[in-house]
Parts: sequence; structure tokens; C-alpha cells
Amino acid sequence: MGRFVYYLLTVCILSKSLVAFKKNTDCGSSVGCYSDCSGDCTFEVTWREMGTKIEISMKASLASLSSGGDWISVALSSDDKMGSDTAFDCITDGSQVFVQRSTNPGKYNTQISPLDPWITVKTNSYSAGILMCSFDAEKSNAAGIDFDTDSYMFFGKGKWNGNLNSKFKHEITPKISAEKVDLQKYDVIGGSPMNIMLKLHGIMMISAWILCASIGVVVARYYKPVWLEEKLLGEKVWFTLHRGVMVLAVLFCIAGFTIIFVDRGTFQEIESDSDFKKAHPFIGIIVMCLAVIQPVMAVFRPHPGDNNRFIFNWAHWGVGIVSHFLGVLNILIGVLLDAMQMPIWVVYVVVAYAVYQFVIEFFLEIYDCMSRKKSASEAYEMRENDSLAKQDTKQDSQYNVKKIILGIHITIICLFTIALVILVSMDLSIHNQVPKLKILSVELYAQEMGNKTSGQRLKRTLKKKASLSSENEYLKMQFKITDEQLKEYRSLFKDHSDNNKVITRNEFRNVYQLIYKSGDATEFADRVFDVFDSDKSGTVDFIEFAAGLTMMDSEKLEQKISIAFSMYDEDGSNTLSKQEVINMIQAYYRLLGPDVSRSPVEIANDLFKKMDLDKDDSVTYEEFASVAKRDPTVLEILNPKA
Repeated sequence: MGRFVYYLLTVCILSKSLVAFKKNTDCGSSVGCYSDCSGDCTFEVTWREMGTKIEISMKASLASLSSGGDWISVALSSDDKMGSDTAFDCITDGSQVFVQRSTNPGKYNTQISPLDPWITVKTNSYSAGILMCSFDAEKSNAAGIDFDTDSYMFFGKGKWNGNLNSKFKHEITPKISAEKVDLQKYDVIGGSPMNIMLKLHGIMMISAWILCASIGVVVARYYKPVWLEEKLLGEKVWFTLHRGVMVLAVLFCIAGFTIIFVDRGTFQEIESDSDFKKAHPFIGIIVMCLAVIQPVMAVFRPHPGDNNRFIFNWAHWGVGIVSHFLGVLNILIGVLLDAMQMPIWVVYVVVAYAVYQFVIEFFLEIYDCMSRKKSASEAYEMRENDSLAKQDTKQDSQYNVKKIILGIHITIICLFTIALVILVSMDLSIHNQVPKLKILSVELYAQEMGNKTSGQRLKRTLKKKASLSSENEYLKMQFKITDEQLKEYRSLFKDHSDNNKVITRNEFRNVYQLIYKSGDATEFADRVFDVFDSDKSGTVDFIEFAAGLTMMDSEKLEQKISIAFSMYDEDGSNTLSKQEVINMIQAYYRLLGPDVSRSPVEIANDLFKKMDLDKDDSVTYEEFASVAKRDPTVLEILNPKA
């Protein structure tokens, strides 16, 4: 029963508990997010561009407040290595919270004091184990930090002792975004670049202790009598099977051990805020030593019948129990390590394996116990040769049942192994924490769809939706479109697209011309088409069609302002010239027809004068939005009266 205890212990790992918090519901819609959120979160960084500023917010859970204080930090880097980085720190000593900028010139950190005047702190707090800071940073700043250039994002945390440049080294390995972050986009990302060597290490250990060892211990303990007289490769069947899988287990273990040392170059302790995670490399070394000791003991084992054979039997059994226990325990700890980027639910797969292994061994133990009692009872009653033959037949039947059980056991263990190997092999930084999708901001959808240039332009498109189950699910999730709306949009799309797949520019013009028969719809329809055609493919698919209609018909004023601004912003420069306003107003009145009481140019000039609040002969989005909120006529282009 000793092995039963170890499977139960495997499930019961104690750690410092982090206070989790819920994911920001604005992620992907009005802010970009980098986090480890998978249901709950332990850290989250959000950002959004606000004209000439970038708003950045960071939040993380602390297991407990250190005596001097704690810090969390987000850094921007041109590569995924520490060095030449700009960092923003959120620091607390328990009574106050403040923001500090720092740099990583190399493998160390230097804080900058006082806080730069181009950084404006908005909200700081530390409550119930959650540390949070938010601030605005000017895009044009004296430090020369370029927020328009894509950068890798780092997140770390550690202890602080209360003085300038007194940040202790991070307690956990800093998180690194799996790709560069565009602060002008509202992407939702997570995790770190996948370490192939680390994944291979995990696969080797899973193969050793979950695949091979799980089969080997069952065969050795419960299947010796099943093939008592049969031979395989010159040895008893059970021994050949046991030796074969256990030799593989040792080889896999050695391979995994070698891979991680080649990757790390030397022994490294785990940086973590959880004590049990720090034990991983130490347990690994113990497991490696025990794995090598087992075959060495087997080579020098006394022969059966030797007076010292019982010492080997107990030693072999004990070392096997401990090595298997520690091997599975270390796998469980391993999938929880930050560097592995595994979602928490992978732990449940390992736990399910441990529970299954307990159940199968418990079942076989009970089955053998009952079989022995039954055989002893029948042997006592039977005396004749034909009765003994019947007893042998029943025993053969019992062994056949056990062979079937072994086949089922091997199949299930293989399934567990395949599942874990696939999970470890995949880049689950995306699942850890949030799907790595280019999710589009609803509020700035129209503005983004109208962009035509590169550089600082927003480049995201609706087409990056491969992980979503269907177009309908995507639209319902991103734009809150109802089933009735989808049905209506599908019908409209089908009516106006020749192949039911895309709408061309000419088809788009024809739709408008059918509605506005007295006017010339060409130029206005082209403006709307360019806004809808988010990927600039020259056609509008159903996703673009439905999303565009939703934005134009939205009840949210900000969404209407965004899409209207895109329609005015002909060159995609994020500012409006007087000529762009004139062109849009002319297109609008050509659509409506000749009955116009005032000249479109005169109307456009008056409108531009009203919107150009700082009198610099250009209109920014902020100026446009400010006027549009007071004067609804600015948004009439969204719903021209037929």
C-alpha cells in the first residue's frame, strides 16, 4: 500500500497562495493587454494610445508584503533579452504606492529620480494583496523613448528595501511577451517565447516517469505469476517487459537531464515566489541519481535464494517507489513553472494520471487478494486430479483477465502520455493566459479600417480570427451582434454579393446607387467601401461587412465618431485637412442629389472652421470628437437621408 500513499501525496502540493483577480473586461476592445489570465490573473499590463500620450497600467498579486516593500515593473525592449531596456516600476512599502522609471543598462537595474515630468501618475493602490499603478507617458519625451516602435514587453516583480536603487533582483523569472507589442493596437497577448529545449526536457521526463515507469512497476508487482513459465528473449516474460520499459525510463531521464544542462549551461536555481517551485532542480538531481542507482543495483543483485537477496528486494522496491514518486511530483511542479508557460488546467491532467495510477494498482491489489483467497479455498476442497485440472483452468481464466487489464492499462497510460506531450509541445503561452489573437478595438474599429499607410498606422485586420469557431461567434463576441442582426446581415450580404463570399467595389457602388437614385453615389460609396475593407484586399467579406454596419448603426457615440473620422480622413494621416473635409462633404451632397440650398464647399469651410479648435489648419481626432459630441450634424454622413 506504500505506493498508494505516494499517489495521494502527489496531488497535495502546498504553496504560497497568490490572490487572483479577474481579467480586465476592456481587453481587446479599448485597451491592449499582456497577462497570465486564464480565468483568474496574477499579473496584467494594459495600454492604450490617447493622442500624444500612452496610458499604461500594471497590476499584480503579491503573496505577502515584504518587510521593506515590493515592486512590480513593466519594461520595453528591442529584443527578448535583458539589457538596454526602459522600465516603469510600481513600488509600495505597504503605506504608500508610487511610480518610478528605471533602466536596464545590462543585467542590472538603475532607477531614475525624480520622476520624469513627461510621466503623469493617475492611480496607485495596494489593497488585499493587489498592487496597481497607472500613468500617462508623453510619446514625445526628453528620454527619447519611442512608444511608436514595437517592443518586447517584460513583466517582473521583487522586493524593495525602501531606498533609491534598492530594488532587489526579481524573485521570479520575468515574463516576456511572445512577440513584439504594438502600443497603438489593442492586442491581447501572453506568455514568453517558447523554449524548445525546456519543452524537450519536459517531454523526456513525461516519457520516463508517466509512460515507462507506470507500466514497469505494474508488470513487476502484479504480473509475475501470469507468465511464470513462459520466456521472452531468454528471460521470463514479466522480467523482460519490466527490464525493457525501466531501461527506457532511465534513458529518457538521462536525456532530459542532459538537455536541461545543455540549455542552462550550469546548475540554476528556480526564481519563483513559491517555495515548492524552487525545489524543482534539487528534486530533479535526486531523481536522476536514483534512476541511475536502480540499474546498478540490478546488475549486482544476489541470486534468488541467496541469504542477502531480501536486502536487494527491499532496496530495489524502495528506490523504485521513491524515484517514481519524486519523478511524477517534479513533473507536476514543472508544469507550474513560469518558464513552461502552461495553463493551470494542465496540472489537472497530471493529477488525473496520478489518481488513475492509484486506482489501477488498488484494483489489481484487491483482485489478486480475492483470487488468492478463492484459490486457497478451492484447493482445500479439491483432492481429485480432474478437480485440480479445473482449478488450473480457472487460474488461466483469471490470468487472461489480468492480461486484458494490462492491455487497457498500457493504452490509458499511452493516452495520458500523448496528451501531456502534445500539451507541453504546444506554445501554450497563448492559452495560459489569453488567446494570442489580434482582437480589434470596437471603439477605434472604423478609424483602423480607414488606414492605408504604414509606419505609425494601425495595421490590425479582422481576418486574424483563426482560433475562433466561426464568423458568427467572432462577431457576437467582438461586436455584441445578436442572432437576429446576423440573420439580417447575412441576407443583405447574400443579396448584394455575386458569389456569396465577397462584395466588390462595383457591387458596393451599385447598392448605394439603388438607394440614392437621384444622386451620384460613386465617391461616397468608395469612401464607405475603403473603411469597410479593413485588409485592403479590394473586396469586403462578411466579417468586414457585418462589423462595418454594426459600427455605423451603433448606439455608442464614440464608435460613430471613430468611423465618421475615418471617412473624412482620406489619406489615413490621423488628421483632417480642409480639402479632405471639402471632398467628403461634396461626396455626401453628390450622393443626396442636386437639391442643396448651400454650396457644399461653403458648408465644408464652415464645418472645418468649427472643428479646427487650435487654428492650425488641421483637425485632430480629439478636436473632431469634441465638436461631434456637441454638434450631431458632423455625423450625418453616417446616415444620409435617401
